[in-house]
Amino acid sequence: MFKQLVASASIFTLLAACQSGTEPNINEDFGNAVRQNVAIQTLNPDAGGSDDSASLDGPRAEQAVDRMRNRSNQVQNASLIQGVAN
Repeated sequence: MFKQLVASASIFTLLAACQSGTEPNINEDFGNAVRQNVAIQTLNPDAGGSDDSASLDGPRAEQAVDRMRNRSNQVQNASLIQGVAN
């Protein structure tokens, strides 16, 4: 009899614990900071909406890469020469 009383009391206690409010109290403006930061950091919100994007064909892309490489070599050589001259 005592075991049944203890068992039923523990079952009622567990059921009462399950009934407690576990839903979080969320304000109306929950998540607004994240949405604001995403909006601020978006460069062009309509970027995927049009097909008029600038594109490079093969020869133009190769010329751009060559220009970049030549300029970086010139800058490196100039800094080396300046370091040796001083």
